Amino acid sequence: MIQKITTGIDFLDSDLGGFYAHRIYAFCGDYTTAKQTLSAAYLHRGLELGEVCLWLTPRKPEDLFIQLSHADFNFTPYLHNGTLACLEFAAPDGGFANYFKQYLDELGAFIRQRGVERIVFESAQLLFANADERKLPECVRSFVALCDSLNVSTLLLLDKPADPRTHRIEQQVATQITGVFSVDQQAARNRPFVRLEMKKLTGSGDSPYSRDFEIRGGHDFHLMNEKGINWARY
Repeated sequence: MIQKITTGIDFLDSDLGGFYAHRIYAFCGDYTTAKQTLSAAYLHRGLELGEVCLWLTPRKPEDLFIQLSHADFNFTPYLHNGTLACLEFAAPDGGFANYFKQYLDELGAFIRQRGVERIVFESAQLLFANADERKLPECVRSFVALCDSLNVSTLLLLDKPADPRTHRIEQQVATQITGVFSVDQQAARNRPFVRLEMKKLTGSGDSPYSRDFEIRGGHDFHLMNEKGINWARY
């Protein structure tokens, strides 16, 4: 039986038993959704369990951690003791043959050297921004193959597609990974909440799954009842 890991998102751990270890999952949605908070909970749980973790971001790391601190996550102790690293990334300059493979090789070497066990890859579509259109499927396959070969538990954050190209990237990534969830902002009676809906989960059949919830900071998730009115802390 394939081992499962706790996600730090209590209702996912209870409902689905967590995520399969050493597999790739994705949260897809607008930049304004709760993707950052959910992924912070995922990474924070790994750190609590003593795992070495990595956050890859196209932003300045200091900006990222300021934002996460406003959501009641304190990653400073883990940055100081070396169990958490944060790398700012940019898309490789050219096509697969010249730059993309070299980039993946260097990233893989860094992950192996540090013994990384859990990764969050923010705005993952940006990695393929400069890839030649004809080489795009090959680049996506190579990236997924790298994650698989590293035996790390990987969470991709995919931004809502803004054009046909980013939509194709999202589709190609989604077909090759274990689980895909959409994360959308909603509102009921003028009260905002988040809807997490499963779009794909290998081995689950066609069973639908969605949860409506409110985030009140950190790991404090409050689920919405069927009437969409009352909230209860999970």
